[in-house]
Amino acid sequence: MLFHSPCEPVVLDINNQHILIPHLLCASKELPLNSKLICITSTGLHHVISELHLWGMNYTEALTHLVETRKVLPVSIDQHYRTSNSCSRRNSCNSNNSNRGDDSNYSSSIINTLWRIANQSMDLLKIIGLRMIDPVSISIVDDSRGGIIIDTIGYSRAFFELYEGAIYMHRAVQYLVIKLDLPACSAHTIPVRVKYYTSASNKTLINVIKEIDSESIYHHGDVQVVCNVYGFVKHNIGNGAVFEKVSQ
Repeated sequence: MLFHSPCEPVVLDINNQHILIPHLLCASKELPLNSKLICITSTGLHHVISELHLWGMNYTEALTHLVETRKVLPVSIDQHYRTSNSCSRRNSCNSNNSNRGDDSNYSSSIINTLWRIANQSMDLLKIIGLRMIDPVSISIVDDSRGGIIIDTIGYSRAFFELYEGAIYMHRAVQYLVIKLDLPACSAHTIPVRVKYYTSASNKTLINVIKEIDSESIYHHGDVQVVCNVYGFVKHNIGNGAVFEKVSQ
């Protein structure tokens, strides 16, 4: 039944700068940004694909951020340049907005230049999680095997999946969460075999901080969203029925 059930939908907003910028930085290590990519169809036709086609309408803005923060460099510049006289191209893409001149020419200059990851940005790749946008991740460790890390999830998801008493599934194995250690960014688990799974009991409060404008049923402004996990429930693994509620 597992293999015949439909996959759950995945929502991925490529225009989210928190997702796009780290992905671009990783991509610039494999191939310079703005490279022309050749796609060969099943009929043998060749098509040139641009970065804008791959990354979406916010590509220019994201690339400009990487350029102005010196996380990427033009490929024509020597790996070890440090002075402003190294290449005239550096002045055209200076992080000082007063040197931009015409924004359209500035954007055109960036789009028509090949960019690679800067040496000083290499260490950033180690902490970029392509599966999540949380800046902090929680390591899930198996205490029965000496504390080896079996998985990681985003910090914000830990409150909904790694609370003490939760059953965490990993590679078809059930793990009981015995401790969530937030200062250490880790969750301690042990493998178990039980006939239930768990889900978090939570509530979400939305406080309106400032209303900017409103149009009939639509309102625009600033809000504060507070999610609180106050317990969990146990579900029968066979039919999903709730048979126990636990408060924390």
